[in-house]
Amino acid sequence: LHSSMRSCYALRYAARHRAKLVDPGRKEVGKEFCGLGKKVLDLPLKTGGSLLVTSHWASEWLPPPGSASGSFQEWRVLRFQPEEGSNDLLQSITKVCIAPDRTPRVR
Repeated sequence: LHSSMRSCYALRYAARHRAKLVDPGRKEVGKEFCGLGKKVLDLPLKTGGSLLVTSHWASEWLPPPGSASGSFQEWRVLRFQPEEGSNDLLQSITKVCIAPDRTPRVR
């Protein structure tokens, strides 16, 4: 193969490999965000129940390049809680970068 073609294949492989490393659904990190977590938001819904957002420790806590000094990463989980009973369905999971002023920034 021509060297530019090899480089292209190498970049595609690296991109696929990187994507697997940051996948929040992978088994290795699932235990981090499946617990109770710290309540960030508990918003009552007009139809009953609430929208609940929790924060969870992340083993990969170092901030992405370009983040403010003192920043760190943590998981955020969104779920809908019924008015009665419980629900173990996680609606959304994402990792956010928390700035020193404690404001989250999605990266």
